[in-house]
Amino acid sequence: SYVKPIESHFLPFMEDAILAEIVLGNICSLSEAIDYIKNTFFYVRYLKNPDKYGRKPGKDPQEFLFDKIFTTLENLHTLRLIRFDPTNNVVEHTELGRIASHYYVSCQTMEKLCNYLAVYEEDDQKKLWEISENNLLGIIAQANEFEQISAKPDEEEELGKLKKQFSHIEVDMEFKSLHKSTKTPGQEKGGSSFDSLEKVILLMWGYFNGVRYDNYSLTADTMYIVQNGSRIIRCLLDIAIMQNAASLAETILVVTRNLENCVGPDQTPLRMFCLDNYERSAVAMKAQNHEISRMNYLQGATCHKLETFGQGMMNVYDVGSMRDNFAPVFDLHLPEAQTKLLRMAVNAFPLLDIEYEVKPIAQSILEVTVYIKPMLRHNRPWHFGREVVWVLAVDGRELLHHSQVLINPAESDLRTLEEVGREHSIRHSF
Repeated sequence: SYVKPIESHFLPFMEDAILAEIVLGNICSLSEAIDYIKNTFFYVRYLKNPDKYGRKPGKDPQEFLFDKIFTTLENLHTLRLIRFDPTNNVVEHTELGRIASHYYVSCQTMEKLCNYLAVYEEDDQKKLWEISENNLLGIIAQANEFEQISAKPDEEEELGKLKKQFSHIEVDMEFKSLHKSTKTPGQEKGGSSFDSLEKVILLMWGYFNGVRYDNYSLTADTMYIVQNGSRIIRCLLDIAIMQNAASLAETILVVTRNLENCVGPDQTPLRMFCLDNYERSAVAMKAQNHEISRMNYLQGATCHKLETFGQGMMNVYDVGSMRDNFAPVFDLHLPEAQTKLLRMAVNAFPLLDIEYEVKPIAQSILEVTVYIKPMLRHNRPWHFGREVVWVLAVDGRELLHHSQVLINPAESDLRTLEEVGREHSIRHSF
């Protein structure tokens, strides 16, 4: 009986694989790249049937493979992911290449991100310094990782409802210029009136607002988008920091927080302590904590009431002002248990008291010492063992310095927030 041979699908992913090996230091020259390919299953199948892998008839298989690897290195060099010296056949990775490999972002996606963020522009006047949150989500939705997410005919009705609900959400045309529409308007072909970009954006906003679907495929696609979107947004953050774009980095940090904690831009930040939001958040997906007590979290109805009826009484988006004046919350007439939890959430929200000192070291060098006092009350279900704080030193639109500082929010419930802040203050100099 005839058995169909197993073929390799390595060729479309050769750029990503070679880049990863270069970043790891396993490939430092063209000859090492060739040796790496010769140790793959692709090479075994290629020698058996070279025509199936694109070799033109009559061309030497080894010569074709050499040209393929050489072209791959040239493409990576063009994308500024590596530095390739064709004279000496030496390769080394760049910061962009390290970022792409670290976050497992494909080279095609990296090219789109760099084009939209104007990384390849030499003129500072043409670089992207600011971006809206809607456009940022639109850029993420165009990642090649989401190409396989296509709208199905049986999803048409629910996607139509989402489009009507979020009709005010729009991505500027300049941030959709690299997108190739997959829309199939011919319904007689069994297609959909929504393309992949529209579907991904709508599912992102449905995720923020806790929309539940009758079609399970939409729920599964939402989980896939959130898991991969968290990785891609972190990649964008590293690119913005590399560009020293302060405002862009701050916007990306806000979207990162919203995406990972399932908190919409128009929702109170206390939603991160809400059970409905936590259960579907990227943080919960990573934690995989199946023993979640509903008694430890705010109810969705509590947060909705706070956002709907609390607007005229207080600024529900400024947790600091709520901590200073909690009295208006009692006018919402919440259940006693939820009022108590809400007060705990306000005190547990990670606010920081920051002071700094500047001391001249030389004519063009300053030493900045930042004193960070965490003003929060530790709650085990809500906090990690250590929380990460980003420290950004900004001069206008330029990012001068960035670093991450770990704070330990654990403390006794009997002490006041001011005592906790004094005891756990952190000194950070740069």
